Amino acid sequence: MRVISNSGYSIKRITVLNSKGGSGKSILATNIASIFSANNLRTTLIDYDPQGTAIRWLKQRPQSFPAIHGIDATQQNPGMTRSWQMRVPAGTDRLVIDTPAGIRGLELNDFVSNSDYILIPVIPSDGDIHATTQLIANLLLSVKIRTLDVKVTVIANRVKKNTKILEQLNKFLQQVDFPFISNLRDTQNYVSAAKQGIGIHEIYPPSLVKKDVHDWDPIMQFVEDGATLHDHKELPQPLISEDQQSTN
Repeated sequence: MRVISNSGYSIKRITVLNSKGGSGKSILATNIASIFSANNLRTTLIDYDPQGTAIRWLKQRPQSFPAIHGIDATQQNPGMTRSWQMRVPAGTDRLVIDTPAGIRGLELNDFVSNSDYILIPVIPSDGDIHATTQLIANLLLSVKIRTLDVKVTVIANRVKKNTKILEQLNKFLQQVDFPFISNLRDTQNYVSAAKQGIGIHEIYPPSLVKKDVHDWDPIMQFVEDGATLHDHKELPQPLISEDQQSTN
């Protein structure tokens, strides 16, 4: 069923998934949500992952930063119905969905049916690349991907310099015509941002994360047809410690 806001208009839905755990789904989901909200888009983040990483991140988010509505899909509130608990607020512009590991079959099809864009993060290792190719093969077998015109892309996460193993995945993606649009480098900047409940682009001063922020441009262009990152100079200024700076 297509997700519709209470005001009746369609919401752009971005789903982050990978069948293998530890691929960085929550990092991708929370940073995308923070970029949407910083661009004055009313954003809802749904966390289906039992680990609850995205919801914990949201609870840490400072009130002075652009608001993001969160829905914990893993918990049932005894005081309300499931449909009311999963209700997306009226006027929501962007819905970001963080999925659990190991989804397949009917569950995978359900997430596909409720997505406009699917982002697949992958860690540059043999096991992760193998799992990702299997997931993509399963997605290609889903007729709904084609009939619903769901757009799919792959993003390399925690990439170190000169990572040759990604060439294997890139060749496979060229064969199936799925774009491989960005590499997110392995840096403590993401750890620092996550602990503060903010996105990588919200770290101050911007010079500390200049390399990382540029990595998000092709991702946001993919889901927003040219959206730009918010100029966060006027936002409150969470700091990275000197120890963290020295690791980047």
